[in-house]
Amino acid sequence: MTSDPTRWTRVEALFEEALGLPAPDREAFVDREAGGDAALADEVRALLDADAEAGAYFADVARSLSGTAPLAEGDRVGPYRITGRLGEGGMGTVYRAERADGAFEREVALKVLRDARGGDVRRFLAERQILARLDHPAIGRLYDGGIDDRCHPFLAMELVEGEPITAYCDRHRLGVEARLGLFRQVCEAVQFAHGRLVVHRDLKPSNVLVASGDSGEGASGKGQGGNAPSPFSLPSSPRVKLLDFGVAKLLDTDIELTQTGAAPHTPAYAAPEQVRGEEVTTATDVYALGVLLYELLTGTRPYRLTNRRREAVQQAILHAEPTQPSTAVLTPTSEADPAGTAAARATEPTRLRRRLQGDLDRIVLKALRKEPERRYEGAAALGRDVQRHLDGLPVEARPESVGYRVGKFVRRHRGGVALAALALVGLLGGLGAALWQASVASEARDRAEAEARAADRATDLLVDVFGTSDPNQARGDTLNAYDILGRGLALVDTLGAEPAVQARLLHALGNVYGNLGDYDRAATLLRRAIAARRDGRAAPEDLTLTLSNLGVALQRGGDADGAVSVLEEAVARHEAAAAPDAFRFANTLSDLCLALHEQGDYAAAEAACRRALAVGGEAPSEATAFRHSNLGLALEGGGELAAAADAYRRATQVRASLPAPNPIEAAYTEGNLGRVLARLGETDEAEASARRGVARMRGVVGDRHPDLAVSLTDLGQVLELDGRFDEALAAYDEALSIQQASVGADHPEAITTLNNIGVVHARAGRNARAVEVLTEALDRRRRAQGDDHPEVATGLNNVATLEDRLGRTAQALARYEEAVTLSEATFGPDHATTGSFRYNLGRIYARVGRGPEAEAALRQALATFEATFPADHFMIGYGALEVGRGLVEREAFDEARPLLERAKRLIEATDRPDAPERLADAEALLRRTESS
Repeated sequence: MTSDPTRWTRVEALFEEALGLPAPDREAFVDREAGGDAALADEVRALLDADAEAGAYFADVARSLSGTAPLAEGDRVGPYRITGRLGEGGMGTVYRAERADGAFEREVALKVLRDARGGDVRRFLAERQILARLDHPAIGRLYDGGIDDRCHPFLAMELVEGEPITAYCDRHRLGVEARLGLFRQVCEAVQFAHGRLVVHRDLKPSNVLVASGDSGEGASGKGQGGNAPSPFSLPSSPRVKLLDFGVAKLLDTDIELTQTGAAPHTPAYAAPEQVRGEEVTTATDVYALGVLLYELLTGTRPYRLTNRRREAVQQAILHAEPTQPSTAVLTPTSEADPAGTAAARATEPTRLRRRLQGDLDRIVLKALRKEPERRYEGAAALGRDVQRHLDGLPVEARPESVGYRVGKFVRRHRGGVALAALALVGLLGGLGAALWQASVASEARDRAEAEARAADRATDLLVDVFGTSDPNQARGDTLNAYDILGRGLALVDTLGAEPAVQARLLHALGNVYGNLGDYDRAATLLRRAIAARRDGRAAPEDLTLTLSNLGVALQRGGDADGAVSVLEEAVARHEAAAAPDAFRFANTLSDLCLALHEQGDYAAAEAACRRALAVGGEAPSEATAFRHSNLGLALEGGGELAAAADAYRRATQVRASLPAPNPIEAAYTEGNLGRVLARLGETDEAEASARRGVARMRGVVGDRHPDLAVSLTDLGQVLELDGRFDEALAAYDEALSIQQASVGADHPEAITTLNNIGVVHARAGRNARAVEVLTEALDRRRRAQGDDHPEVATGLNNVATLEDRLGRTAQALARYEEAVTLSEATFGPDHATTGSFRYNLGRIYARVGRGPEAEAALRQALATFEATFPADHFMIGYGALEVGRGLVEREAFDEARPLLERAKRLIEATDRPDAPERLADAEALLRRTESS
């Protein structure tokens, strides 16, 4: 046999190719490919002969095993006595056994080949060589192996008392953090195997057991339970055990534990390359780890399938995109329902969604990339990213979007970088301002000497982190702010001995992340700062400030309930202070107003805003303008549109008197004012205001920031109310694209935008598309914010309107009734929104012949419109028309005539697209009253 490596490579290649041919064709193939090199041909033939002899041997072994009865308790296999049956594993049956030859005592998991073919025997024996390489506390150990005198191939392995990792986590109701901790152990074990050039190729929950206690001793095999841990207590040191390398592959030898064709695998956990029968690498195990992590977090698998046939599973793996984990936990499936999934993780569905949204979505989806080269480079890299997430550090799995790739942000959005720079200036100056509140700092209080030292120390550290005066530390023409922030986060972790300094840095860095729109990261860091400040050594006002800033991060990240809870604690702390800081107290009340507004509690939001103005005063400042703008939101939500417009105008007037008004808050107020003016029918002024808001916002944050999406949505509503549907749709589409890339498709603002898109399609006559979009928005709203959220009533009304158009009268009527009931309970019976829903319900009552109910609903709606809209508003005209129509139908002509005349006058004054049809109706009904 040749010793020349180059020649051996040629011999091996020809041998492998020949093995893939039918036996009769191999001789001719070898002669042809050897090209006259007789020695080469002889070496290849020698390998083929050796392989044939080995195959015959293994076939004899297989024949000897064929039909062998299952082993029973008391049977001997080599030096071991069977004491019970544990389960199935790969090609073997796994038994509980004990050493019985007197050499020493040991209880083992004994894996014995069952009913095998020759190739199975060869793979089974090769597993022994693989396991011998893997001596790691998180990998089931191999003690012994061989073939006994009755030709039973066996492996004696460590007995691990445990259960599959998913079952263990669910039974103990482990939260996300605990599950991630166990998953990190799995990654370490897989990386150890990869380091010894072993790829597992069949990672799945039943191959990853969790053992109780520190020893890790217990049951081994496939889904064996052994003596399960008590359901009443969580083991103090749960440890994972990775099992079953029966289909593993050694990367540095010719041991391949498969036959020709696709490698053996479990379909639901297979990577695309396994499905295609391509080369298996460490990236294959990374994919399976991604599936495992997905299941640990969501209780389901990544693909939504209509059936579980192997072909359907394979097609999904090859072509479908995984559902985002944060979306999956709110989607009922045959495997799990949202409430049960959340309960198994000690939380509730919307909180679980928010916990997964962001980093964890990105980590899982990176591991599940179709292309192996786009996944994590190995199990270690995946595990590191999970740990970085747990530590509150930036993760590698970053989307190509604003809020994470700041290098791109810098090149395309100079204004956004200027805003971040402004934030850093604020940090260096005081380390205490709520940066995204855009508030002016109050007069600094005298601090205790220790606090002053902590502030000086924190400032010095930030200068060190952000200072890049040395050209060697600032090469290139693109500033990657997240890399710089990463330096700050790494520095934070070195400050355990200086908790006051650590807390200040966490607070400051959390505010920067919030300012950049990364609210998940901001909340994580601010929570750490709060934990550090609750030890009693921090100044009380510092803890209160951090609570306030966390509340803002949660509110902007879509967690209104969490925001209200945190901000109410901050308000209580202000109230309990001996000498509360009026400026900060007012800011916290204003932030609480916004969170209550997001919850839909508009009366409480208005009360908080008015109290903020009373506490903070009316002196011209950015903070005063901000509070008036928030009051406008609360009033608008409560249906007081004229008062809301006045509040927004007051905010604009205050800012006009300031030398340097905050451009972002000014843009928000312009958009808010435009939206309300449009609802009041003042379309020209409304559009001008909304477009100023978009221009201001785009100039500051650029084209892909979630704040721009808000301004675009305001403009879309103005254009929609003006009947310019294509222009409105363009604004909404841009806003939704930004929101989906930045805050996620299930964020309340993204759902609102999706709803608005459906409404535009409806008003443009694209009813089929409209009902599809509106139903999706309604379903998302219910999952994200609950069935009793005020916006669910709006969604019900919108879908009902489309169902009515499509002739689905019964469904539409039921939805309208539900919308009115919910609106009365949340907005109130006299709210403008409730009036609009009742108007729609009254009209459908009239069409189905329920005249008295129709008249009652329509009269209530008209009364609401008269109380909430200006006297010349078109909706008063529409309401008067419908009440008049009902009166004409029951021949109450004298009562109908003044209503219809009023309707005709108001409808003539509006240029809405549906006005001509309504005007014709009013005129026809008036003729009937005159001819009576």
